[in-house]
Amino acid sequence: MLEKIKSQYDILSNKTKKEKEKIGIEKGKINQIKEQISNEKKYLDDIKEKQQLYQETAIFLTSLLEKNQKSLEEVFSKIGSSSIHKIFGEDKNLLFLFDKAKKKNPSVNIKISQPFDETEDELITDIMDAEGGAMVDIVALSLRLAMIELVNPKQTGPIFLDETFKYVAKNESIRSAGDFLREASDKMDKQMIIITHSSELLPYADKLFIFEAGPKKTVNIKEQSFNEEE
Repeated sequence: MLEKIKSQYDILSNKTKKEKEKIGIEKGKINQIKEQISNEKKYLDDIKEKQQLYQETAIFLTSLLEKNQKSLEEVFSKIGSSSIHKIFGEDKNLLFLFDKAKKKNPSVNIKISQPFDETEDELITDIMDAEGGAMVDIVALSLRLAMIELVNPKQTGPIFLDETFKYVAKNESIRSAGDFLREASDKMDKQMIIITHSSELLPYADKLFIFEAGPKKTVNIKEQSFNEEE
């Protein structure tokens, strides 16, 4: 009888031990779940904190942009106007204007203003319609050079220009454009490498490399000074 009781006790003891092991495993799972919940809560709190920071930053940048839009408009308008004056005369000015209606994705309107007849009124035209596209060439170049100067750290190496003045008429304007390039190169202390078919620009170069079509799709390259006879 005693042995039977002992046997039943052993069976119950083993069952109890197994149940305790199961309970221990379940407790471990619960602890893992609690830890995961805690981590997720920290993660959500971090996201909320960052979201708040991003919102505050967005508000600040929006405010900063709105405050500085006028300054940017004035700066780029002056830069563009300066280049236009050198080539097309003092009576034309560049208007660099932000589109105030597009706050999320602001765009820029670039216009040309000039006197309307002999009145004090101004004629405002889109830059794409001014001087047959020549204004676009000049203003795009001047703004590009300005951005190169503003970049920090300063960019090294030459500036490559490919048919920069292709819409500028072959007259006094193209020669004024050559003067503008020479002045910009000197002021910026930068070498400019220009690819062009315009012979009017050749006298403004320090060194010329003339590419000519040779036989069987070859190319002949001739180095020449602008004052040498071809």
